[in-house]
Amino acid sequence: MNITCDPDRDLVQRLTNATTPALGLFALPNKYVPRMFDEKLSFQMNEVSTLQPFFKDLMGLERKVYLSVIRSIRRYVMAMHRLSDDLDLAYALLVASIEALAQEFDGTIPLWEHYDERKRKRIDKALTEASEPVRQDVRDAILSNEHVALKRKFSSFTNHYLSPSFFRNGTEGHPYPAGRSELVLAIKQAYDLRSTYIHTLRPLPKNLVSPHVQSDVISDNGKLLLSFRGLARVARHVIFEFISQSSKIDKEESLHDGLPQFNDHATSIALLDR
Repeated sequence: MNITCDPDRDLVQRLTNATTPALGLFALPNKYVPRMFDEKLSFQMNEVSTLQPFFKDLMGLERKVYLSVIRSIRRYVMAMHRLSDDLDLAYALLVASIEALAQEFDGTIPLWEHYDERKRKRIDKALTEASEPVRQDVRDAILSNEHVALKRKFSSFTNHYLSPSFFRNGTEGHPYPAGRSELVLAIKQAYDLRSTYIHTLRPLPKNLVSPHVQSDVISDNGKLLLSFRGLARVARHVIFEFISQSSKIDKEESLHDGLPQFNDHATSIALLDR
C-alpha cells in the first residue's frame, strides 16, 4: 500500500514524525520517497481493492517462489527503513530486492555481444592470432565472470517485469516520470552502483543523494541514474508484477505426502529422523 506500517511504534514515529535528519544525512526519508513516510494519509477504497488480489496471488505461489518473494519484500522494507540513517545501504538494498528474484528466476544467458564494448574490442584484438576454439574458450571464461552474468540477469529481469502499467499508473502528480529508454540505461547503472558500494564502500554520487531530486532518473557525468524515488517505484512494480505473473497452485502437497504411514508413532518419527 506504499505506507509505513510496523508493530514497532517507535520505529514508525522515527520514520514519519522526525523533524531533523540523522547526522550526516541531508534530509528526512519523505524527501526521497513520497507518500510512504507521510505522517497522515487519507484512506482510499481503491487501495484495499489492490491489496486483496495481491495477497491472493502471493498465497497462491509455489513455496519456493513464495519464500523468494518474501525475502525480496523484506529487503525492500529494510531499504525504506535505512533511508533514515544510511542512504548508500538503502540504495544497495533496493537493488538487492530485485536481484533476489532475478538470480533465481531469470534464465538469461550472457552473450559476447553483451560484454562491455571497449573491453570486448581489446580482447578480440589480442586474440586475433588465436584459433577459433581458443577464442571461444576465452570468451566463455570471461562471460562466466560473476559480475557479467549477474548484471545481465538483473537488467533483463527488471526490464521484463516493467509492464506498460508502470508507465501509465502511479504517475499522477509525478513531475518527471521516466520513459522506458531512460530506464534501460539507468537500471544497468543501478546495479553498478550497488556493486561498487558492496565491494569498495564507495558512496553514492552527490547528485543522487540530493533531497531536491524529484525525477525518476537523473544525469550524473553523462550517466543516467535511478533516483531513490525512481528505484523505489521500479522495485515495487517489479515485485508486484513478478507475483502477479508467476504460476499459482490451488493446494500444496503435504510435507508427509508419499511417506509410508505407521500406526506406531515412535517408528514413524524414527524413520523421518533418518
